[in-house]
Amino acid sequence: MTLDDCLGDWEDWGPCDAVCGVGTRTRERPCKCGQSGCPGCEETSEEEECIGDQEPCEAGPWSEYGECEAKCDEPGQQFRTRECFCPPGIDEDHPDCGCEGTSDCKSCVGSCSCPTKWEPWGPCDGICDGF
Repeated sequence: MTLDDCLGDWEDWGPCDAVCGVGTRTRERPCKCGQSGCPGCEETSEEEECIGDQEPCEAGPWSEYGECEAKCDEPGQQFRTRECFCPPGIDEDHPDCGCEGTSDCKSCVGSCSCPTKWEPWGPCDGICDGF
């Protein structure tokens, strides 16, 4: 009896273990010469990469960074966000299908505002040597 005589035909592939993105699926074949793992029946299952059948969410473009949230010359942060567009039944926080990173930040230093235009001189509020 040959190895091929001991192993039956492959069964259909099982479902993909990923809802979205890359996962794996397996299939098996029966052993006709004893139990799986016995001589002649070592390779009774195999697995392959698969793609889940649900469309994943899609992240939109990033917004511009907001103002630096810090006082003059002090360290702070700037934030930006983006929307997550999901098909019906999928939540944006789904571990396989959701959007990664809908908010982002970076370090910044607070700006110091200086007058850009001087006001006209006001009247003198005292008498100084006749002026």
